Amino acid sequence: MRHLAHLTSVLAIALAACAQTPSATPDRAAAYTGHFESGCQQLGEAFYTRDVADLIPAGGGKVNARYAKAIHDADGCGPASLVVVFHLPTVQWTFDGTTQYQGRTVDRIQTQPTGNGQLTASSARPGWLSETPTQFMLHHNGGAKGLPVDKAVEQLPSKELRYLDGDRLYTSALDSDPNTYPSALSPDDYLERKPAP
Repeated sequence: MRHLAHLTSVLAIALAACAQTPSATPDRAAAYTGHFESGCQQLGEAFYTRDVADLIPAGGGKVNARYAKAIHDADGCGPASLVVVFHLPTVQWTFDGTTQYQGRTVDRIQTQPTGNGQLTASSARPGWLSETPTQFMLHHNGGAKGLPVDKAVEQLPSKELRYLDGDRLYTSALDSDPNTYPSALSPDDYLERKPAP
């Protein structure tokens, strides 16, 4: 009887420990893997732009996000119109649970810059891009007058929302307080998953 009482006690402790251990959940970060692009938008009088993001899971509920802006000289942003790609410093996402927004389960993301705070550029056409120590100059058709682009990028940790709807990646509108999660997604601010170029 004593042994039975001891065994019952051990089982009770083991069951309590199991009850306190969170059940395994799929790594939500893995769902975000891929290459994402925005639609083509006009930038000034002569240029058009696409936002690009390459998302690579880093394990432990984290994602390395590599953002870029592709600049084109024609509406539609086709491959032949590409002028330059500006690469922003890498940012790491940490998944911080979920919240509900309009009946959808939305991911809460803490972002942490990991790069050096400097923009880099990959020119697609000779003569269209020049640079100074602090700026890139984007020249339309190689013209003398250039559109300045600062090399220094402000890097601040922030709290944001992300939501995947099929291949569409929605994000929250920028909030004035980077230490507080936004309360809403931006319905028009999304990227679409596409094959990597």
